[in-house]
Amino acid sequence: MRKKIIEKRKGRIYLVNASTDMYLTKRELDCARHIIKGKTIAATAQEVGLSTRTVEFYINKMKKRFGANKKHELIGRLIELGVLKELYG
Repeated sequence: MRKKIIEKRKGRIYLVNASTDMYLTKRELDCARHIIKGKTIAATAQEVGLSTRTVEFYINKMKKRFGANKKHELIGRLIELGVLKELYG
């Protein structure tokens, strides 16, 4: 059986066995799912129902939290931490 690496607490998705600042909010997770698929910020905004500026804000928050400078670095970091494997099996 595969060990669960994320858990939901207080509306946030926390990475188990990581520092307390390693989490994604529901909206950040929605945005991450789309950018991982290669969607543009505009396409992500339309599908999630947010403005492009809000999507940019969430992506920038995630980049800062996970120590990434670019969007592709963020995706790589999420892969390293196993978030994608947990989300997509």
